[in-house]
Order: sequence, then C-alpha cells, then structure tokens
Amino acid sequence: MRTPCEISRPAKRNSMPLRLSRVLFGFLFLAAVARADIVRTSDNHIPVDPSKPVFLDFSTFAGSLNVKASDAPEIEVHIRYEYAAKDPAKADEIRRNLTLHIGREGNGAKVTAEYSRDIHWTFESWPPVRLAFTITVPRQCNLKLVTRDGGIAIGEVKGHAEVKTGYGLIYFKGLDGDIVASSDFGDIVVAHCTGNLKLRSVSGNFRVGPVGGFADVFGYGGQIEVESAGAGVRAETSGADLICGFSDPIVAPATLITGGANMLISLHPHSACTLDLKASIFGRIVNVKNKLVFKAVSGGIGHSRAVLELNGGGPKIHAKAGGGSIYLEETALAPGKARPVTPYSP
Repeated sequence: MRTPCEISRPAKRNSMPLRLSRVLFGFLFLAAVARADIVRTSDNHIPVDPSKPVFLDFSTFAGSLNVKASDAPEIEVHIRYEYAAKDPAKADEIRRNLTLHIGREGNGAKVTAEYSRDIHWTFESWPPVRLAFTITVPRQCNLKLVTRDGGIAIGEVKGHAEVKTGYGLIYFKGLDGDIVASSDFGDIVVAHCTGNLKLRSVSGNFRVGPVGGFADVFGYGGQIEVESAGAGVRAETSGADLICGFSDPIVAPATLITGGANMLISLHPHSACTLDLKASIFGRIVNVKNKLVFKAVSGGIGHSRAVLELNGGGPKIHAKAGGGSIYLEETALAPGKARPVTPYSP
C-alpha cells in the first residue's frame, strides 16, 4: 500500500503515465521500421466540402494511424508500406494479398485494409506488411476509427470521435466534441475534451486531462487519472490506483470506485461538496497535510468510512476504495481551471 506522500506526489503522477504512453507509441511506429526490408509509400486525395459535415471511416487489420487537421478542402491519405521481404517480387506478392480500399463516401472518406491469410503453420513474419497511415482531415470532422493491432493518435479536431483498438495506444491531443474510445490491451490518453467522454480498456491505463462534459471511465486493471470533468465523473477500476481532481466550482456529482488499491481525490479549498467515502476495512481516510477543512457528518478523517462536508456541502462525491485507503488533498488549481496534460505528438 502506498503512503500518502507516494500517492500524492504531483510530479510523479503527471509524468509517469504520459512518459509510458510515449514509449509505447514510439514502439508502435518504430518496431515495424526496424524489421522492414522494403518500404513503399502512396498518397490519395479525396475532395470534400468543409462547410458541410465531414466524416472519416477507417479500419485496418494492423498498423498505426495518425490523424492530423488542416484547412485544406480534402482528406489526404498517406500510407507507408513496410514489407518483411528483401525481394521486390515478394513484396509485390504480399501487396496482392492486401485488400485496400480508399474512396469517397458522401462528404467524407472510407479507408479499409485487410490481409488475406491462409490458416497454416508458418515461420514468416505476421503481418508480412505493416501499414503506417497518416490521414489529414478538415479541422471539423467526425471520426470512426478501428485498428485491430496498432496505435491511434488524433490531433486537434472538432467533431465526434468513436475509436477502438485491439492492441495499441489511443492518444487524443485534443477534441472539441464527444469521445467514445476503447482498447482491449492499450492505454488511453486524452489531453483535453470539450464534450462527454466514455473510455473502456481491459488492461490499459487511463490519463485524462480537462473534460468539459461528463467523464465515464471504466477499466479492469489499469490506473485511472482524471484531472477534472465539468459535468460529473464516473470512474471505476480494480487492482490499480484511481486519481481524480475537481476544479472549482464542482457542479455535478461523481462516483469513484477502485478495488484492491488506493484512491486520491484532489479538491480546491474553496469548492463546496459532500463526500461519501468508504475505504477498505484495513484502510483509512487521510487528509493529506491537513490543508482541507471538513465538517464530519459521520465518521471522520482517520476512519475507514465518513461523510464529510467541504464549505457547507454541495454536489455529492461517492468514493469507494475496496482494497485500500482514500487520500484527500488540496489542489493548487485556479477556479475553473484544470491541470493541463503535456502535449504529445508521435
């Protein structure tokens, strides 16, 4: 079990998950390059009307995707093909087994990549071709993105985003809109989001910056860190710490649950809220450095259960740490602000 100092150290909390994500994403882009013998590229340009809703529908069996925004009235699809072949003829054979579709649909584009594979034993590399997509879209564009084996990075875009990976990191530099994202075995990082947020992962970690709407985050074993959410939070994980901050004022209720680990809640000293806290039977509720002034309605600091009021009470924060303690700390954030996530580009 971590001590209060260990779980509440801001520098470690802010840098570790993002640093880990950078390393993971670097592997996604560089692993294939290291083993590629023949590299080819292609470019496609699909005209669209930015004055109307634009969308990108993308799906690939394997490979990375980097989505960028521009002011051009088109969707540009750049693909880097990295073949596990020394002979150009072998690369051509691999390419023939790759079914690639790039075309316009409505006021947008659909991009799909599939590879025909016979079911037999082989010592050859799989997949025999790694694809690295860089797709440039208008600044306002709705996104539906799927990779079964590869990471996804999304730049500053306005619109709705629905993103899924099997194996791979999902990174949002920033989205002006709603996000629905899931990764079976990968981290999810959102620098900021103005709308609602729904994130799911089987084993990955979550690192979330300021969210304008409601944040709904669920994981089965990864750490969750949410800087702040303007319209409430529901975050749940097991076997990993949960860290959640609240900017001032707190305007909506929140539910925070973790099993087998600790929880850290950061509050502005001027915020008004009511905390319904349940630590494990062997855990306790800790007021880090005793900087926050609470009124105990029941239980109290040092107990495993408590109902506490901050500045007369307000929106209720339900928090349960089934296998650890709950730490309460003062945040230095200015009213209405949230600690930013460091920008990242692959």
